[in-house]
Amino acid sequence: MLIFERRAGERLHIGDEIEVRVLDTDGERVRIAVEAPRDVRVESVDESCEHNESSIDRK
Repeated sequence: MLIFERRAGERLHIGDEIEVRVLDTDGERVRIAVEAPRDVRVESVDESCEHNESSIDRK
């Protein structure tokens, strides 16, 4: 696992096709945007769900 620190407006890339942008932070809440190809599944998993090993299908 990699851990990054980013501020609102900053972004990071995963490979050549996935971009994660930090839109806003408000206390403990962070709004992010994920831009990925249509064939990549991106899921939101909240704390009350069982731990998912991966929330992105890799093809």
